[in-house]
Order: sequence, then C-alpha cells, then structure tokens
Amino acid sequence: MTQTDAEIIEHMKLRELNMKHRQVTANKIFRMQKRVRQVTMLVLSLVSSVALLALFLFSPLDVHDRLQYLPKVDVLIFFILLWVTAFIWNKLGNVGPLKRFFQREASKIRRRYSGELHAGRRWIQFYYKGRDIGPLIPQILYYVDSEHEFDSIDEAIAHIDKGVAKQQLAGIGKFQRYAKMTNRVIISSVQESGQPSSRLMRFVKVPDRPNVWLMASAPDTPKIAEMTNSKVAIFTPPTRDGATISSNNVSVVRADYHLDAVADLFRDQIHGFLDGMTEADLATEVIFEMTIHSAKLDTWTDHSLAVLDENGYL
Repeated sequence: MTQTDAEIIEHMKLRELNMKHRQVTANKIFRMQKRVRQVTMLVLSLVSSVALLALFLFSPLDVHDRLQYLPKVDVLIFFILLWVTAFIWNKLGNVGPLKRFFQREASKIRRRYSGELHAGRRWIQFYYKGRDIGPLIPQILYYVDSEHEFDSIDEAIAHIDKGVAKQQLAGIGKFQRYAKMTNRVIISSVQESGQPSSRLMRFVKVPDRPNVWLMASAPDTPKIAEMTNSKVAIFTPPTRDGATISSNNVSVVRADYHLDAVADLFRDQIHGFLDGMTEADLATEVIFEMTIHSAKLDTWTDHSLAVLDENGYL
C-alpha cells in the first residue's frame, strides 16, 4: 500500500469513528423520546386507574358490598382499569394536546443534542478523486485494512463497483422509503437574469413511477419560466429522523395536462391541498413532472446513493 493510500485509510477510520459517535447520539435521542412517552403514559394510566378505582370503591352503589367476599377482587378491578386506561391514553397520545406535548418534548431533546449531530455532518460525504465514496467506506476498510484482500483503495473500489446492481437496488428501496416520509421539497433554479432562486413546493408521488414527482402551480407565476425544461437542484427538509433527499441530477418538464387530471393524487397525498379551489382553478393549474435520475439519501447517521437507469425510472 502506498503512503498516500495509508493516509487516506487513516482518514477513513476517523470518519467512521465520527459516524459511530453520531449513531450513538441519535440512538440516545430515540431512547429518550421513547422513555418520555412511556413514562407519561404509565403515570397517566396509573392516576386514571386509581381515580376510577376510588370512584368504584366509594360509590354510593352497593356493588362493592356484593363483591367483597370474592378474593382479590379489588386488585383484579385495578389491573383491568389499568389495561383499559393504558389503551385509551395510547390512542389519545396520537391526537390533540397529548400529541403536541410529545412533539414539543421530542423537539427539546433534539435541540439538546443538535450540536453533536450537526458537528459530525461534515463527515457524511467523503470525496476521493472527485467521487463521493462515503457509502463505500465500510467495505473499503474491510477489504483493505481488515482482510488485506487488496493493496490499494482503487482496487477495492473497483471490486465493490462490480456489485453495483445490488447497491442500486438497495438505494432505490431507501429512496422510496424516504420519499414516503414527506411531501415537501425545496427547489433551486436560476432566473433569466442569472439570479439564483429557491422555493418550497408540495409534491405528490406517481404510484407506478416512484421517482417521478408532480407539482402544481398557478399559470401566471415566474417559476413557470424558470422550471420549464430547466436544470434544477432539490432538497427535501429533514424529517424528525433527519432523513433528506437531495439531487442535482433532476429534470423538470411541464406536463401536457392540468391539475384536474391528477386531482385524486393531490387529494389523497396532501390533505387540504385542493380546499378552496374551483373547477376553473383545477382546469388551469399547471403541472410539472420532476424526474429524479439519482439522489443522495441522508439521515443523522447514514449516507447512501440511489442511482437510477438512463431513462430515469426506478
């Protein structure tokens, strides 16, 4: 192994060490968020069960008197109430004030550790001879440093690239999972004057073409000219798990149909998007078809690539 390769391998090890530290931090966040929910639900269930049991025992009805000769009836009633109240509170935890409470607590926990997560973001991408080999580093270290099957990084990369079909399939599956988590995308384009422009837009997925996203726009907005047959770059805002999709290998064309032809997709995938629109609006709203040919997929602790075929279809 050359001295240059040895230095790069040491840099790769440092990168993996930082990525493992990010993984530990992310796991800690998930555990704390889960613990907050579990403890809150347990306290609410216990308090509710005790309150209901007290109402039962001290009720003016003579139910308790009739049951007082049954062994451990109070304990049995308590555990039945605990099971019922736990079930109810778990359902209520997904709606209304309780859901907002858990979201606020989760945000507090993420903010507490956000510095550690963002500090390691610079290690996600790792460029070697102009190529981002971040997703390949664990395999490179295995072949070159652990098993000593290859004497150079280039040989290891060439060997890994032979299995590109399997990697591509895995990347495509991950792309589809990440896309299901959001319906918002930041689109960057360039105006005719050369001024860069970015905008947040809603999109829907096409069921039989998962890497094709549709976006609607009023027919008289400046973005029509910017986006029609223009090169753009995209970035989806991070989800709670830090999942993002980014790409500059994207093509956008103006569809030959309008919003009314795909209204069901928007109605099903974006709640309330069509509220207030008239039939005339639906018949005039412009639809853009965005095809993502390849993309980078990131979370707080993972970095991978989804490469699509030359036609842009998954």
